[in-house]
Amino acid sequence: MERYLYLENMKKHLLILLIAFGYLQLNAQNWNEVKKAVASDRDTLAWFGWSSSIDGNYAIISAKKESYDEDGENLQYQAGAAYIFEINDEGNWIETQKIVASDRDEGDLLGQRVAISGDYAVVSSAQEDEDELGENTLISAGSAYIFERNTDGIWIEVQKIVASDRSAEDGFGRGIAIDGNTILVGAEFEDEDENGENYTFSAGSCYIFERNSDGIWSETQKIVASDRSSANLFGRNVSIDGDYLIVSSHQNQFDSNGENPMGNAGAAYIFEKNGDGIWQEVNKVTASDRSINDRFGSSVSISNTTAIVSASWESEDEDGLNTLTKSGSAYVFERNTSGNWEEVQKIVASDRKENARFGASGSLSGDRAIFGAYGETEDENGENPMSNAGAAYIFKMNNVDVWVEEQKVLASDRSSNTTFGTSVAISQYHAIVSTYKEGRDELGENYLSYAGSAYIFENTLALTVEGKDVNSLPISIYPNPTNYYSHIDLGEIYSEVQLSIYNLSGQKLSSYSYQNTNQIELEIEGPKGIYFIKITIESKETKMLKVIKH
Repeated sequence: MERYLYLENMKKHLLILLIAFGYLQLNAQNWNEVKKAVASDRDTLAWFGWSSSIDGNYAIISAKKESYDEDGENLQYQAGAAYIFEINDEGNWIETQKIVASDRDEGDLLGQRVAISGDYAVVSSAQEDEDELGENTLISAGSAYIFERNTDGIWIEVQKIVASDRSAEDGFGRGIAIDGNTILVGAEFEDEDENGENYTFSAGSCYIFERNSDGIWSETQKIVASDRSSANLFGRNVSIDGDYLIVSSHQNQFDSNGENPMGNAGAAYIFEKNGDGIWQEVNKVTASDRSINDRFGSSVSISNTTAIVSASWESEDEDGLNTLTKSGSAYVFERNTSGNWEEVQKIVASDRKENARFGASGSLSGDRAIFGAYGETEDENGENPMSNAGAAYIFKMNNVDVWVEEQKVLASDRSSNTTFGTSVAISQYHAIVSTYKEGRDELGENYLSYAGSAYIFENTLALTVEGKDVNSLPISIYPNPTNYYSHIDLGEIYSEVQLSIYNLSGQKLSSYSYQNTNQIELEIEGPKGIYFIKITIESKETKMLKVIKH
């Protein structure tokens, strides 16, 4: 009896802790909109915000129906474009470049998907017709363009890639992901297996490209589902991180054992790179409560040994109850010690509603994830209903490995039928939520139908307080505590260092920029208290430091 009471008390204490933590997370409101981004040459029906990606201090946002080149000239109807945004020395996000394809043409829709990682960005054009040499026309075979940021900070197209076995209507580029020197491209309408055989209509496939020591990107492998079948559309949504990748198949009808058919229940496939550098399928994952038309695989994202797969047409809450049609949900999978990926949690919006489509877009980075719900109608307080205004929900894994909703974020100028949340991306302490249907500029003026926009949110304080640096750069600061001055040792010489100081409320107090240095003498002005130092190395790697001033 004593043991039973002890266990029951422990459960109660744990529940109280979880509820308290969840309450703090829900009421922290640490994510703040810092930028409404629009194209510098915004135009009617450009669809800026169709796809977006963020990595460190760089972001890329596509406008797949934009018709003019980087100079605003040479009209090619719906050729498509993408825009690069970067954080400047003052810590503000600014557009630095518009990029287009070197062989742009009408109807290419460059920007079907965009992805960015470090100094590389990839922009797909799933309806493009020519090969890498601009020859051998095949309608909507698809292609992708790789851009590299040079030493002058200019993004240059370095290569156009296509599938080695390209065919008409493959849709190469419907899914795009990049991680370091590896690019993953989905072709959801492709029909042949990895050997170019066994025709199966729109089974789908993916292609892996690697960058060699000469800077050339080459196709190294084609992957398909182990149980490929007609119209599974393997490859619409893809994600890669290190030696793990995940591919959606949202129209798949069979469970992980290839049984129990349910039309459009959906599935996703996880691959791992073995010791020989070959990618092998290790798990087909499906929802534990799968049902017809859930569209499991509406979005997929993977980060280290965690993967999240959403089902934007799913209708039940985390307990499989309280049916709300197409409210949407997402499922968390973890890689266990045996190498198997297991579902560990189902998550839904705290204020779930019918047709909200939670999970229509999704992105995972470390212990945070974001999900778009473009059909959501109410603001963060459950008030001011606006049809299809949209919202996004940020979740965080807490200290007992449970994912809890941290915040619901909205556009500062939300309005009806803008479907905020069409595309989302999260990286470190920044997130992007875009809406290609929105029509006003950054000041909320100059309406242009479907010009599109994107909203950038920042949460510097939360990541700092939790003591989880973005990476393990060997940077130290002393004395700490300090009376006025502190010395920062960077460990080695860097060509570019950006530094910002924040107070305990997350307010930015000052910003500095340094070149070719390994030491910084920092003057901390202001009253006694706690300050946070954000150090960004060569526009890529960031570390947070906490300083106490006496």
